[in-house]
This record gives sequence, structure tokens and C-alpha cells, in this order.
Amino acid sequence: MSPLNVQTVNVAKLEYATPSTTKSLFYGEAGKGEVIYRQWRYEVNCLLRENTYNKECLLVGIRRSLRGEAAVMLVRRFDEPATIDSMLDMFHTTFENTETAASILKNKSMAVNRNVMNLLFRIQVDLRNYFLKRLN
Repeated sequence: MSPLNVQTVNVAKLEYATPSTTKSLFYGEAGKGEVIYRQWRYEVNCLLRENTYNKECLLVGIRRSLRGEAAVMLVRRFDEPATIDSMLDMFHTTFENTETAASILKNKSMAVNRNVMNLLFRIQVDLRNYFLKRLN
């Protein structure tokens, strides 16, 4: 313990002991971050299932992967260090069903565009075949 009753941590040892468990950054804000919630959660779930890292390393890795609103939520919600389960429960409740109307519409419009492009391609092939038959 240091003179101010604050426990000190050897950061060099901590860095060495906690490899970058989660590679992706999750911001909890639309349009920010490397991945959306579901991708981030999948990565965390895989790490939990693989059981490669101990719980302390996973906690540090999860905290380090949070940015923006997700990191702020963690600090606001928990007065003391959070457990993995409590963090994941909080994020699940907050972010699981937050696909925005814009992202849903974008996904749907991309599917429609693919269908239209396929239809146009088939029409083009049919027209070409029709004119080739007429020329012969």
C-alpha cells in the first residue's frame, strides 16, 4: 500500500500478463468504433468459452476494448470494479436491440439493389438472346 492507502500495481507486469485479449474496439455509438455490439459480444463470448485467459486478464481486456459511450457507461454504472457478467448484462440490456432504422433500411436497400441488379442482368441476357435469334 502506498502512503495514501491506494494499492499500487506494477503496470509493466500487468501489460505483460494481459495480452490484448479483445482486438476490436466497441464505442456503443452508431457509426463509431471498429465493430457493432453483436460482433464485439461474439468476440468476448468466444474468449470466455475458450478459457485461454484468466478472469482478471479478460476483465482488463474487456475494459480496454471499450471507448466512447460504452466506457462512460461502465464508469457511471459501477462504483467498484465490475464483474464480467455484470458488464455483459449491462451492455446486453443497452445495446442488444439497438439497430437503428437507418442501418436496417441500409441493409434492406442493399438486398433490394442486389435483387434489382440480378433482374436487370437476366433481362439483359434475355434481350441479347432474343436479338441473336432474330439475326440468325
